[in-house]
Amino acid sequence: MSISDGDVAALAERAAVSAPAPVTVRIDPDSGDDPYRWGAHFWTVHFQTADGAAASARVAADDSKDDAAARLAAAVEGLRAAP
Repeated sequence: MSISDGDVAALAERAAVSAPAPVTVRIDPDSGDDPYRWGAHFWTVHFQTADGAAASARVAADDSKDDAAARLAAAVEGLRAAP
């Protein structure tokens, strides 16, 4: 079962809530993705705090929701370690 744009947005929002500070979230489809072609779709999810700390994670359509959530949570956790 593949995840969708909406799933990625919901998972990113859930990860952002657990961030150490308020963050903005931006989701970009990978540059090679074309919604009119067959094949795997990918997204890069960017998190950024007001003080400029940033982290990103790549999510694939064939990731499970649990795997994608873990990858996004790890990216947000990296914001804690940022100076």
